Amino acid sequence: MVAGLDASELLELALLLVAVGALSGFLAGVFGVGGGAILVPVFYECFRLAGVPLEVRMPLCIGTSLAIIIPTSRPRSARIVPITPAARSIWRSSNNGGCRC
Repeated sequence: MVAGLDASELLELALLLVAVGALSGFLAGVFGVGGGAILVPVFYECFRLAGVPLEVRMPLCIGTSLAIIIPTSRPRSARIVPITPAARSIWRSSNNGGCRC
């Protein structure tokens, strides 16, 4: 048991999150809506099903949504914002060479 859920409930929750992630990505691409507008309420319900206490549920949802923004926005900002050679070397060293700037 993980977080009070047995294996079948955990698998069902994981599949639900994957399906909602795909749906939110599709809607974000088609309508230009931010994925957080869809994901935060879904996270809230998923955390409710997992038995997360009410007083920490919404901060956890918002924190999870913000945590998703960081790894997805960094590579995109590198393509959009022009980077000076000095900043490029700092960027690559902090990104372990993963940025193809």
